[in-house]
Amino acid sequence: MPAHEHARPTEVESNAITLDELIRDQLAGKVVALARYDQIIWKIRAGYVAVLYGMLTFFVGKEAGVSAVLGNSSTFGSLLRISLSLSVCAFLIDVAFVLSKLRVVATRNRLSDIAIQRAGGHKLQGREQAELADLLHLSGEALKLPPVALLVAGLWPLLVLYPVTPLAIWLAFP
Repeated sequence: MPAHEHARPTEVESNAITLDELIRDQLAGKVVALARYDQIIWKIRAGYVAVLYGMLTFFVGKEAGVSAVLGNSSTFGSLLRISLSLSVCAFLIDVAFVLSKLRVVATRNRLSDIAIQRAGGHKLQGREQAELADLLHLSGEALKLPPVALLVAGLWPLLVLYPVTPLAIWLAFP
């Protein structure tokens, strides 16, 4: 056999991805991640409501057996404790996913700012390059809090949903 047939294949020349393509791909990927976080969050909330009201139906019954629940303080106490426990658990799970989503939002916002600068001809310098490297990591799982404005915007609905539901049960069954 000729010598050239035994030679190891050489590395194929790569088409290196440009910085702008990398930023563009990351922006698109973060949109997909945000949509998936939204799906998970709404499944948590819908599941919470279904389980909670299913539990109420189980305790109270379809035939509006409210008087039986009210007449039995043990049953009413159990109902209240279960609804509070379920609400706390669902709240904590929901908060975890909302925080992950908000970290992705903050990262995508910053990447968008960098993309705009780059479109205007800005060249990234040392600190900016280090920041970009950090922004390209999995931001949803990072151990840092998103900006306060995003926290307020993202968490206020949870502070309405989870405390109000057990409170409504308590008020409905005085």
